[in-house]
Amino acid sequence: MADPVRGWKELDRKLAALGDAQQVRKILRSSAGTAVTPVVQSARRNVPRGTRAHKTYKGRLVAPGFASRSIKKRVKIVGGSIVAYVGVRKEAFYALFFEGGTQYMRAQPWLEPALKDNKAKVLQRFGDGIEKWIRKVAR
Repeated sequence: MADPVRGWKELDRKLAALGDAQQVRKILRSSAGTAVTPVVQSARRNVPRGTRAHKTYKGRLVAPGFASRSIKKRVKIVGGSIVAYVGVRKEAFYALFFEGGTQYMRAQPWLEPALKDNKAKVLQRFGDGIEKWIRKVAR
């Protein structure tokens, strides 16, 4: 069994030891996707919900909670860094107005608090996910 990973430098060394860049990319993407799941769940709970059905800009009639159901995550590798995005689909863009407010309504932050509340959990899950993958590949 592989030794547990302690610290980011050691993690970087272990990933480099795997050698296969494609495998490392897969490990990073999978671990980052798993890590941001608590942020997505918290954001879905926090986003303001209406009480009536409404039409989107595409003309679709959607039930209350559409913005909550539209919160998604996406993981990319950009310029050698792993980036995880959490946000809403285009059709629910209006949910972003709640985050910062407008001149007509006060801000009701839902995404930033979700990230702040889960920051430690995200880092822990990211490290655990990579460690799990390294052990799996090492077998």
